[in-house]
Amino acid sequence: MSNNIYRVRVENANGETRYYTSFVDGDGAIRETEISYEVYLALEGCRKHEKRQINFIDRHVEQADLSESQLQERMARLPISLELLVENQEQARRLYAVIDSLPETQRRRFLLSHEDGLTYKQIAALENCTIMPIQRSIIGAEVKIREKIKKFENRG
Repeated sequence: MSNNIYRVRVENANGETRYYTSFVDGDGAIRETEISYEVYLALEGCRKHEKRQINFIDRHVEQADLSESQLQERMARLPISLELLVENQEQARRLYAVIDSLPETQRRRFLLSHEDGLTYKQIAALENCTIMPIQRSIIGAEVKIREKIKKFENRG
């Protein structure tokens, strides 16, 4: 999960696309404001850069901090087979395709919960609604995702 304190979201309504950023202030309240497309692109670029940095650290720097016994233990493990690696990538591709097929509101709420780690209460505050529609939307998304993944598994 990202350490970035800002969240961005896109809203499509009446054929118009609007961009928003939000953050939690010092009092714990969620603040949101509309931003331009250029600012949205800059924030998304920062988020992607941060993710690349975290991946780099996970792959390279973290291993430098391992003890000799931990390094030897890792060397003793069998590497993932190419077949399993391809299968895992295919499953991830299917999962992202299923998530992308969700309706915009449901997808946004699902990602805020699962990718950004926001609670139902925080998402409800962002969207100026009660917790119940947020909960129903996210649980509905989870059910749809499970059903579609199960269909993929049954075909394969």
